[in-house]
Amino acid sequence: MLNNASVQFIQADVLGDETSQYPTGLDVIVSNPPYVPQAELAAIAPNVKEHEPHLALFVPDDEPLVFYKKISTLALNQLLSPGGRLYFECHTNYAAQVVTLLQNTGYKNCQLINDIGGHNRMVTAQK
Repeated sequence: MLNNASVQFIQADVLGDETSQYPTGLDVIVSNPPYVPQAELAAIAPNVKEHEPHLALFVPDDEPLVFYKKISTLALNQLLSPGGRLYFECHTNYAAQVVTLLQNTGYKNCQLINDIGGHNRMVTAQK
């Protein structure tokens, strides 16, 4: 371990699983939740929509931020240690809304980060 860091990978249904089993006191949470609205299915590249599980890609058209709401609330109230950071990959059309959501949830130092192509793609925030 180059950085002498402990890393835990958790596979869970954050919308359905009992959250008391999740670890607490985390310094960092990184999430690439499903964020593509169902209406965009036809626009997704064939190599993605034919080989990636749709459960990992798509959200209901009327709730594009559903995973961000759940994870950010859970992280703030239960999972993150004080000063802990949250990192999300986001749909470019909703990244600014994710920043607003995090600010309204109680996070500080919320930042929108562009990908290599200059598109809004990642959001970070601090508890």
